[in-house]
Amino acid sequence: MTYQSRRDHGNAPSDLIGKDSHFFKIILDETLRVGRLTIPKMFIRKYRENLSSPTFLKLPNDAKWKVELTKCNDEVWLQKGWKEFAKCYSLEQGHFVVFRYEGNSHFQVLIFDETATEIDCHSNSSHGREDGKFDEKYIVPNMEDDESDSSVLTVLPCRGDLT
Repeated sequence: MTYQSRRDHGNAPSDLIGKDSHFFKIILDETLRVGRLTIPKMFIRKYRENLSSPTFLKLPNDAKWKVELTKCNDEVWLQKGWKEFAKCYSLEQGHFVVFRYEGNSHFQVLIFDETATEIDCHSNSSHGREDGKFDEKYIVPNMEDDESDSSVLTVLPCRGDLT
């Protein structure tokens, strides 16, 4: 029997998706200001072959958001669509967001406030804006997932400092 260390940084075979496939981020002021969220390098190293852009964020209320990945200087982050997602769910500095990778560039997302209490995503049914309108191009209609997409990490080019 062969033991494989958890520190194995190779690409994850598809049969390992779902095992040890979480990461979390604490929302910082910079994350909100620049409108992007960096994905941990170790996660990217492990799942690079299974990620493509766009990626999809699914919340407990079954809302699904399309967010583009951007790569620059060995970093990958959620960018186009992230700012709208953060605004819709009223993310603030100190909030804690857990991402569970489900394969095929889909993440299940849980959001916790600064008291470590899960945020009720059901109350954001208007998708964020006070007038009930929101840029619908990032919100994916509720339909069967297309599992046929087997593309690998395709990312937007770096455009330099976004601040």
